[in-house]
Amino acid sequence: MGSFLNVDHPNVTSNAGLKDQVAALKWVQNNIIYFGGDPNQVTISGKNAGGASVEYHMISPMSA
Repeated sequence: MGSFLNVDHPNVTSNAGLKDQVAALKWVQNNIIYFGGDPNQVTISGKNAGGASVEYHMISPMSA
């Protein structure tokens, strides 16, 4: 469960795992140029649960 744990509590937000992934993607966007990469050419992929995460990012406004 880890960061994807959904706790029914008013002070705890859900989707922490996806929010961690969004933070990582933002870091890549801001820093890829320093590694010779192009921020407009970033691709994410996954298998099994990772593939599901990719699908969630495709429809999530916070991943735009």
